[in-house]
Amino acid sequence: MKQDKIISEINTSLCRAFQSLYPGVDTSKVVVSVPTDKKKADFVSNAAFTLVKDIGNEPRLIAQEVVSEFKNVTSKYKAEAAPQGFINFRISDLSLSMIIDTIVNEPSTYGSNDMYKNQTWVIEHTSPNPNKAMHVGHLRNNLIGMSIANLLEFSGAKVVRDWIDNDRGIAIAKAMWGYLVTQQKTPVKTPGYNLLHEWCERPENWYTPEECNIKPDHFIGDCYMSGSDLFKSDESSKQITRTLALNWENNDSEVWELWRFIIQCAHAGIFSTLERIGNKWDNAWHEHEHYKQGKDLVLAGLEQGAFRQLPDGAILTNLENYNLPDTVALKSDGTSLYITQDIALTKLKKDKYKADRLVWVIGPEQSIAMKQVFAICEQLGIGELSDFIHIPYGLIAIDHNGQRKKMSSRGGEVLLIDTLLDTVQDTVMKKDRGYTPEEADKIAVAAVKFAILKPARNTDTILDVSQIVNLEGDSGVYILYTMARIRALLVKVPLESDDNEEWNYNELERTLIVNLSYFPNVVKNATTEFAPSTLVDYSLEVARLFNTLYARERFISDNESSTRKKLYIAKACLIVLDRVAKILGLPNITKV
Repeated sequence: MKQDKIISEINTSLCRAFQSLYPGVDTSKVVVSVPTDKKKADFVSNAAFTLVKDIGNEPRLIAQEVVSEFKNVTSKYKAEAAPQGFINFRISDLSLSMIIDTIVNEPSTYGSNDMYKNQTWVIEHTSPNPNKAMHVGHLRNNLIGMSIANLLEFSGAKVVRDWIDNDRGIAIAKAMWGYLVTQQKTPVKTPGYNLLHEWCERPENWYTPEECNIKPDHFIGDCYMSGSDLFKSDESSKQITRTLALNWENNDSEVWELWRFIIQCAHAGIFSTLERIGNKWDNAWHEHEHYKQGKDLVLAGLEQGAFRQLPDGAILTNLENYNLPDTVALKSDGTSLYITQDIALTKLKKDKYKADRLVWVIGPEQSIAMKQVFAICEQLGIGELSDFIHIPYGLIAIDHNGQRKKMSSRGGEVLLIDTLLDTVQDTVMKKDRGYTPEEADKIAVAAVKFAILKPARNTDTILDVSQIVNLEGDSGVYILYTMARIRALLVKVPLESDDNEEWNYNELERTLIVNLSYFPNVVKNATTEFAPSTLVDYSLEVARLFNTLYARERFISDNESSTRKKLYIAKACLIVLDRVAKILGLPNITKV
């Protein structure tokens, strides 16, 4: 039995009780919901308050009368009048068994819904820059984006995951120049820009990531930092870097040859990291393929009156009706900006996917810029404001052995994803539980994902590396451990049939089963709020309740009926935790 059906049955019975006592009362005002304090009730209704004017009595007295009549309507649920006038409901043992039966017989679909059935959602997330390795701030973007995409699929939507490859511009040129200057095996006295020609003729005279035994994206990141330093400190290097960027725009063959090498190295490293964490994309947009199209859209918008031209030739937006500040959409020299390219890409997405919703998972510092893009796209007829959704997220800092650092690529204060995962993997290996490196890495990935998704999406957070693999705390390892414990139980005494019996349940069992019944509603709430942290909190509560029950009572005993009951509860817990793990993208682990 699913939560929606339980609520529907209680609601129907409650309406019948009201109608029996107060004929003609408007029972459309009767609502049954999940209580805030789940210790007092499984479900609750405030109908005695919403109908107080219609009935003309105190809520407390109304509740008492209705509870008395409710017992004559159904025995499937127990009603109780709270002192203030709320009506609390408890599920019967029969209904608890039906909940378990539903979960056990729907292991691959329990918790799913059709809220967004027949809708197409496109979600852009992560979009790493191919001039450096990704740090933990990028990881939060990635994990939030992937889990929200999974939630949307659980809710019936067709989901397209895409990303934009920002593969052009001055940042890439800095990485190119940094590589030419710093990675020569034997530096030669070649005047400035001629280094490029020298590399094209004799690339073997430059180091590769493989020769340096450095991960390719880390290698390119070092080149970028060197190029950035040269750009700041050396006027000649600054001019050469700008020339590289300009000549790339003019399709210079040697510049493009070096550009391809830099991009390929960066992508090789970035994609290996993303593969390690289980990333998924369905499509990639490459900036160099479409960046010029935004200019045409802006010029067309100028003719339509959506924009206005300044005396110096720059084109400015006209966003007064949207209560947004105006911004330049095209420079006076005709070159595009980020917003110009965002407009072009939004149109490309609309044309390609015919999507109901386009979603961007991007940091909060881009909130105004995203609102401007959405407003401009509505002005240009690309889509309506309601078609576009920006999902921001809070910043992340690292607390490692008491040292706290905020992620900042530009300032060089970063913890790379690879470094974090390697650190946690090494910690897992030191637990001396016989893990292979592959098993330890899976545990590390799961633990890191859980820790990063645990805080509410919009909150700034501090990631405590020492707590990530804590078996006793609110960690991903605690969830994995609980799942492994249940699997071990089910291996010891396999369930022969999915036909459970008419069991009586104690208070601990009841609380756990009722919480399992909440899972479909938790999924719905997490989806509509774009809040994967809701599932993290929920899974911790389920694991805590199961482990409390496991610690206090024997699951395998001489009493065959009791053993079967406990194992069915355990199996239902495992199914729900496994469903949560799929949404959060936790790897499948059998040994913890």
